[in-house]
Amino acid sequence: MRFHASRSDILTGTIWKQILIFFFPILFGTFFQQLYNTVDAVIVGNFVGKEALGAVGGSTGTLINLLVGFVTGISSGATVVI
Repeated sequence: MRFHASRSDILTGTIWKQILIFFFPILFGTFFQQLYNTVDAVIVGNFVGKEALGAVGGSTGTLINLLVGFVTGISSGATVVI
């Protein structure tokens, strides 16, 4: 039994549908990353304390968001070249 993945030709068809093919995975990835950060802050704030919450949610949260945004941008740009 062979499995054939369906291929989507993004060069043909309606433009807005092709853009949505790229938009939704990025949206869902960003949503789950934000959900992870929120749950992390709630757990650390409730069980560890204010000082630990400042360490987790402060500058490190900003750096993580910067890194995730950078990698998302690079991968989106690479798909154009590929």
